[in-house]
Amino acid sequence: MYNPIMEYINEAIIFFEKVFGKELLRKEVKKLESYTSKYHGNMQEKFDYIMTKDVHRAAIWWVLLNRIKETGSIDIRNNEDIINYMDALLFHLALSTLLKDGIKDLNDKRFKYRLVDKDAFERLYYEILVTYGYYSNGYKVSFPEEEKGRGPDLYVEKNGDCAYVECKRVGREIPWGTLAALVLERLSEKDFNIALIVDIKSPPVRLEEYPILADRIINMIEQKQFKEKGIKIQIERLPKEAIL
Repeated sequence: MYNPIMEYINEAIIFFEKVFGKELLRKEVKKLESYTSKYHGNMQEKFDYIMTKDVHRAAIWWVLLNRIKETGSIDIRNNEDIINYMDALLFHLALSTLLKDGIKDLNDKRFKYRLVDKDAFERLYYEILVTYGYYSNGYKVSFPEEEKGRGPDLYVEKNGDCAYVECKRVGREIPWGTLAALVLERLSEKDFNIALIVDIKSPPVRLEEYPILADRIINMIEQKQFKEKGIKIQIERLPKEAIL
């Protein structure tokens, strides 16, 4: 029986293999398979989706889409899978359109490098989505930074209106997602129902230091100590009705 969704998933798998290369994807998958929770304790699944994984995002997508292709389904209870599924299909739509229409070119060496390099891809990924957003809404787009070696990421123009666009997002150099997941896990274990803002002056460099930092934050909450060396916190208690 014809299934358009599964056909689209298969197209996305083939597309990722062409764009990133099977060799790179398999290499990153090995890293993903060896990724353990040794830095994260017994992390609850419901917080996994915000953890920072030192694996190329495309490999995570590739594994997930192949699993869906094999099983014919996705576990909607798994937050991480749902988010990666949506991200993968949106990126496939965006980049395939930009390539098809000649906006981007896989033969461009700098562009190809930014695709396959794990860290460079984190910024490029967001740029592709922003570019597609403008392009799909009728804007003419160009890339001053690529053309001149400097400048804003995008130049967009439509009906005489024009603008330069700089794409900014939080990168994965500092694993804020991992820290958030660790803190959320500890808050859940202690049945705390609060909104929390944490200001950290100098975040740790090593991933294994983040569980220690999460414990410090929880201890500050319990001791009602809102400031200590390098850390400030703000707390707002939520009503019981806000508990999920």
